[in-house]
Amino acid sequence: PPQGLLRCKGYVWLPTRMEHLLLLSGAGPVMELEPLGMWWVVVPQERWPKDPEQRREIKSRWRSPYGDRRQEIVLIGQDLD
Repeated sequence: PPQGLLRCKGYVWLPTRMEHLLLLSGAGPVMELEPLGMWWVVVPQERWPKDPEQRREIKSRWRSPYGDRRQEIVLIGQDLD
């Protein structure tokens, strides 16, 4: 990890795991990457939540052509550039 990085956590999309939503978490020198499930873009819409608010939340993060796939990581540290 970069010098000064204390903690990181967030969602990760890797090109080698296109359909899997992964969670990156780290503290100090220990880093973990674990599968959380599938990105909504690969789930048939008939299997999406029926609740309109949940569907709006999914669509609010939608960007063509990748759907809801994204990198969303928070880095916490000291003197990070």
